[in-house]
This record gives sequence, structure tokens and C-alpha cells, in this order.
Amino acid sequence: MVTLLSTLTSKNPQLDTSKVPLGPNTVCRRAKEPLGWIPWAEFSYDNLTAIFNEQLMARYDGPSTSRTSTLPLDLEICNEQTFELALHRFIMPTVNHCLAVSSTKPHYGPGSRCTLPDAKPDWSCVGRGVYFNYVPGDTKLSAKFWPSMLDTNFREWQKVIGQVMTYQLKFASRYGFIITDDVLVVMRITSERTGPGIATSRGRRPELVQSVNYNNVDASDANTAASFVDDQPLDWEVNPPQYAILALWCLAMMSVKGGNNIDCSYPALNSWRIEGSRYVHNSSGVTKKRAGRRDVIQGRDPDAAGDWFYAEGEASSSGQNEYGQRERGEEDEEDRDEEDGDDDDGDDDAGDVDGVGGDSGPGTHGGEGDAGPVGSHGGDGSDTETIVPGLRRMHVSIKKHFLTRRPYFIDARGREVDTDVTEWTRVRHHYELSGRRHIYVADTFPE
Repeated sequence: MVTLLSTLTSKNPQLDTSKVPLGPNTVCRRAKEPLGWIPWAEFSYDNLTAIFNEQLMARYDGPSTSRTSTLPLDLEICNEQTFELALHRFIMPTVNHCLAVSSTKPHYGPGSRCTLPDAKPDWSCVGRGVYFNYVPGDTKLSAKFWPSMLDTNFREWQKVIGQVMTYQLKFASRYGFIITDDVLVVMRITSERTGPGIATSRGRRPELVQSVNYNNVDASDANTAASFVDDQPLDWEVNPPQYAILALWCLAMMSVKGGNNIDCSYPALNSWRIEGSRYVHNSSGVTKKRAGRRDVIQGRDPDAAGDWFYAEGEASSSGQNEYGQRERGEEDEEDRDEEDGDDDDGDDDAGDVDGVGGDSGPGTHGGEGDAGPVGSHGGDGSDTETIVPGLRRMHVSIKKHFLTRRPYFIDARGREVDTDVTEWTRVRHHYELSGRRHIYVADTFPE
């Protein structure tokens, strides 16, 4: 059986770029000017194929990727236009046919489908019936741009990266890419936090962007106010050039399934968040009722929420369930009495390895505060910093029961918990309730 994975990693045509002239890159009006970038190490072949394993193992029913009828002049590249033509003819159809199995049917095509004033990228990725550019991209030639230009020709590097970052900001798209005849640079941008938050006491980040290199794929993470892209050439294992096609497929799936808004921090790619009574995967959008023992649980913008990574361990004999939480009756009673850090039962979290979530996720190095769970999916556990976990902050809404009018909120496990204003502490413009594992935050309390 021909699978999506085997199709997406099939051999690409060998392009002839010997006639490409050298020269400067174009300048985007009012473009961002990043000063550097950092690795986005978790955007790796192993991690992404683990996240999308079920989809990638599906049967491929599209047209054959054989290119026996290709003529030599079809593969001759002399400028960006001829390279784009080759991409439209030989590369993007394979990606799009593999994306068509998704219910949202992401599709790569000309950037002119979704243009804005001062923002006309070469590529767009739209969803079914929605002409919103989820993943703006730009075409460059390797004779004019390569990732190591950061050290050898900074001004030209800044032009190209700043141009795509500007497109991402204009379209409010978390992800973007630069594709050349030699490398694919995948970029993720992050917004600088401006209001009060857990990171306000930290030093200001330098302007940088994050990226990764798959022998021809670079992935990046960029900060919008203090921009940052994730690029250091981190090759995908064996890193044949065709892995760039798989990277484009994953990028589109992550954008339409896992969320595309620009935030101040992001959960690990291979992690789950709690929504009501279900768990939702942060990258694939898959849902399930129960978390696995080694699933990483992390909400959106983990830096602000104080979320931390953890791998689920065995249930202890102290009345905890498999999520490391006590059953409702015990938890309610203890949540009212325990203060931060007063958990004197050292065995309660015996199966967990806790670390503060950073911008890049588990197994990533070089990012501020980056740490991940040893043994969690998507990280190799090497050189992982483990630190004492703090309480996770969770925003909730206080509502009233229709009949009794008694206030209640939905806790981290999706259950209704009756409460009273006397149990909450007023902190500036909101209310807080400290539990054993969470600090619940409510903007208002109903009268």
C-alpha cells in the first residue's frame, strides 16, 4: 500500500540551477528587521511523524508521483519565476493531494489568492471555503539566500527573513516559510508580552527569530515585537531534500488543525490541552476523553499561565487517580487548606517529571526557560532541565446554577465545582483560588 508518508518522502526532481545569477534580494516595504533566530528543535521528523502517524499511514489515492515525461528544460531554473513554475508543477500537487484527505482540505497555491496592502507573498495556504492565508510563504533562490547568511551577509539575510515575518504579521499567521532550490525555512513567530505576566520580571528578549533546517528544511520561531525565528541548521536525521515536502504538509496541518493565532508562548507540539471534559491535541486537533499516562498536558500560552510539562506516572496509593489528582471529595477539602509549595507528600508526583514550559517545548535548547519532560513524546530527554513545578494558572468563568443560583466554575478536569466568594482572593482586577495543582483565576464574580 502506498501511504501518505511514502508519497511525501518520495524522490524529488533534480533541478538544474547552474544558470541562476547572483544578486541582491528584493526589499519589502516596512518589513520587520530581526536580529537573529533560535532553533525550533521540536519541529523534527521524529516528532512530527509521531504526532501525525495515523494520518501519514493512510492510503494515498492521488495521482502517481512518477515524472517519466519530464523534459530537461522543465527542470532548468534561471530565475524565481521558473523555480516557482517547477514548484507548482512538481512539488505542490503532491503536498495538496496528501492534504486533501483532511476534512479542512488545506491547499497551497499562489499568494495572490490572499493579498493585503503591502503584503503580497508568493505562496498561500487556504482551507476549504476559507480564503485566509494560514501559511504565507516566499520563493527565493539559493544563489541569493541561504540560512548561514546570518553570519556572512547579515543585511541580505535580514531582508528575506523580515519579509516573511511581515507577511505573517499582516495575515496574523503563526507559521510561514521560505522555499529555495536548496532549503526550506519553516518559521513560527511569537508575540512579545506587553502586559503583566509571569515573564515580566525577566530580561527583555533580543530581537530574534526561530527556525530549523531539514537538509533542506529550516524551521523558525519569531517574536513579533521582539522578533525571533528558529533557525540553526538542524538537519532531519538522514535529511534528504524530499523531507521538505513532508514539512510543508505538517505545517499546513498544524495551521488549520492546531491553531494559527500568534501568541506570546506556545505549548509543546506533541502535547494536549484540556477543553471542557475532553483533551485536544495542540498540533493535530485530535480529541479524546482521557489522557494517556505519558501524555504532556499544556494549555495555550503556557508562559503566562505558569503551565508546566509533565509525563503521566503510575497512580499512587494515596487516593490519586491516573492523572495525579485526588478524587473530587478529597481534592475539594484539601484545595481549601493547602498553600503554594506545602505539598509534603513527596510520593504524590513520583511518576511525573515537571518543567516550566518555554517557547520551544520539550527537548529544545537555546530558548529562554526551555525545559521538557524526560521520556515525553517528541523529546529525547537528553540534557533536559527539570525544575520544581509551580501551580498551573487556569482562567475560569464563575457562573450560577439556574435553580439554586449558587456560584460554580469548571475545574481543570471539566467538572462543576460549587464555590463562594469568600473562598477567593481579590488580586488587583481579578479573583484567585489556590488549589492543590492549580490556581484558578476569574475576572469577575457574579453577585
